[in-house]
Amino acid sequence: MVKLRLPQSKEERAAAYLRVLFEIDARVHAIKVTMTSDWPAGMSREICQLQLRHICELVAIGCAVIQGEYQCFSIGEWKPKNIFRALSAKYEGFFPQSAVITKAATGTDIRCNVVPGCVTRSEIEAIWERTGNVLHRLSVKSYFREDEAGNKLADVEESVVKIKTLLDSHAIPMHGPKILVVAGLGFNNGRPGISYYEYNDNQTMSVAHFDLKGPSDYWK
Repeated sequence: MVKLRLPQSKEERAAAYLRVLFEIDARVHAIKVTMTSDWPAGMSREICQLQLRHICELVAIGCAVIQGEYQCFSIGEWKPKNIFRALSAKYEGFFPQSAVITKAATGTDIRCNVVPGCVTRSEIEAIWERTGNVLHRLSVKSYFREDEAGNKLADVEESVVKIKTLLDSHAIPMHGPKILVVAGLGFNNGRPGISYYEYNDNQTMSVAHFDLKGPSDYWK
């Protein structure tokens, strides 16, 4: 069996993180389509909750990709809470922070954690736990519960709004090498994009931009 080679270089990690963002964006779109459908209420809620669950897992994968840290994924480990705990022990500020980017003739100003209404790390963990309970609904008692017929999607919509508020434009510090990663679902003309702001030894900063195609084989 060929051993899987995970993204390691900063270029590979950029392409892999774009792949994560693209899938999150696609799953958000799937939720929106499902919420406007005329499918049975319980089925619609189930599909939306499944997408939310995978989005939470993708956020955890993205955090690990940025640091190039994969030891937190032990055999059978997929819970965001455990992955976040492992990352937090080694990397300060590993979780995405909202970012407001202002470009001027004198340079680029990036302000983090100034956007209200963003999903938090603890909320991602809670959403993941909640979705597991909702997905197991096809027992006779659960199926015919009175509240099943009026299965509303308000909690799904609220979660999606908070996730998009964070991920539409966000920043994560990469620790090796020392790079400020600025990315977003709508970062590149409405499509997922990523930029590296890399600190140089001579106190200058280099900027590199990546698009959906990515510069390596990790973008498929």
